[in-house]
Amino acid sequence: MKKNYQDKTHNDEDLKMYFSILRDYQEQDVISAIKEVLKQQPYFPRVDEIVKYLPTQQTQEEPNWFYQKLENNIPTQQEQEEMKKILEEIVEG
Repeated sequence: MKKNYQDKTHNDEDLKMYFSILRDYQEQDVISAIKEVLKQQPYFPRVDEIVKYLPTQQTQEEPNWFYQKLENNIPTQQEQEEMKKILEEIVEG
């Protein structure tokens, strides 16, 4: 990738730094992030620019049901009265 850019000052230390940060991500995610960065800028990307396009830990840890459409269950009149009674007992208690 670096050979396409005029700035050829990267050395082994730079590569180690990139690897130490990017190794925690899936290979396909890193490849996709690099492709996105290269579409946006004409120079060799810094590691922080690549990381912007990587999935976050939060995204990776979301439960499967997170994107499912959930039904809205409206309580019956009897359930509403029971909830009201319980809340009154708590407040008075």
